Amino acid sequence: MQVAKNPWRARVVRAALAVAIVAAFGYGVAVGRLRLFPYGPLERLGDLFESEAPYGRWHESHRAPRREGRGGGEELASLGYAGAYAEASGAGAFLYDHDRVQRGLTLYCSGHAPVVSLIDLAGEVVHEWRVPYDEVWPGGAPYPTEAEHEQFVRRALPFPTGELLVVFEYIGLAKVDRDGQVLWSVAQRNHHDATILPDGTIVSLVHTEYDPEQVARDYPGLRLEGRVVLDEVVFLSAGGLELRRLSLLDAFCRSEYAHVLAGPRRGFDVFHANSVDVVPAELAAGTPFEAGDLLLSLRDLDAVVALDPDEERITWLLAGKWRRQHQAHLLENGNVLLLDNMGGNAGDPLAHDASRVVEFDPVTQRTVWQYRGTPSQPFHTSWLGYVQRLPNGNTLVTESTEGRIFEVAPEGDVVWEFLNPARRGELIATVMGARRIPIDALEFLHE
Repeated sequence: MQVAKNPWRARVVRAALAVAIVAAFGYGVAVGRLRLFPYGPLERLGDLFESEAPYGRWHESHRAPRREGRGGGEELASLGYAGAYAEASGAGAFLYDHDRVQRGLTLYCSGHAPVVSLIDLAGEVVHEWRVPYDEVWPGGAPYPTEAEHEQFVRRALPFPTGELLVVFEYIGLAKVDRDGQVLWSVAQRNHHDATILPDGTIVSLVHTEYDPEQVARDYPGLRLEGRVVLDEVVFLSAGGLELRRLSLLDAFCRSEYAHVLAGPRRGFDVFHANSVDVVPAELAAGTPFEAGDLLLSLRDLDAVVALDPDEERITWLLAGKWRRQHQAHLLENGNVLLLDNMGGNAGDPLAHDASRVVEFDPVTQRTVWQYRGTPSQPFHTSWLGYVQRLPNGNTLVTESTEGRIFEVAPEGDVVWEFLNPARRGELIATVMGARRIPIDALEFLHE
């Protein structure tokens, strides 16, 4: 005997099923965007199985992971910290020399997320700023951007009150409060680096696209091909308003170094400026620089230059002693410190499987100190990197592509290191840069 079908019941079931599917899809979208439950468990589960990182910046580490810190917990505890942080993966902080480490907190940016972390010598997070791209520019930047660059902060500069200036690579600048709330933002294709003057003025690097035909007419000696993007230096008020803009191309063409640009044909990114430092008056004496000069690292020219912002011309240039370098900085002794990548990105025919930190005298051009790593602790970042000379004479080095920060003494001994705990399988999140900050310089931590 056949049972007659109820068409109304079937319709109700289909309608309920459709509503359930739509609701599930809607909640799934909300989970991803608002990080509702079960976002956390799913993310951790994904980390176990995901071999590739879809967003952000990651590299495959070529080092055997540390399993424990030499002199870890007890020595860190004697510094007033809770103890060594060392997960089973070998990530975390490792103290190697209690007496020679520079006390303070370390600020670093990681390629896994738009977050800036402040850690103590034990690797414990003291404070974090989360700066999602969509909250900085809710409607997106006014020009196309790469998804990768939306996923991390390239550079971060802290203020004593807990505010933070951040650079999103080739997108823009933003200032946030101690809780990561956006105070202001600008989108000028700012990139790589920025510095803050004592009066609050911000100096930033920007990429500007030029009309190739116009460049060919105005600068006939410059042989370019295809798309032309050139660097400019922008001065901004403390509130993010543009005050002034300098063209590096014009600065070269007004100088005795214009011939540097008349060599082989160049395309797209002519200079690739990756750091800007302003020469303070108290350090200018005895150097080739004047107070207020801009010291720039130009990666694609393998050059460090000084730019006089008043005359708008290049007044000093040194090249050929390094290759694809990063982060040139004037030291208190009048020397210049930089990270020599000794090659470039993977596949560069002139690249070396090593990097070095170089301190040189800009007057004599003599190298007065360098660090190359050792067989047991090799040092190599094919691109990126950051260096900072510390008050005790040590140097803090960011080995970006290895996800490593380490402090090296003048004698060449590594006295502290930190391995980024943000990992996915064989990949480690790139450390974009790090700097050591005295604890008493961050007033907001003591309120």
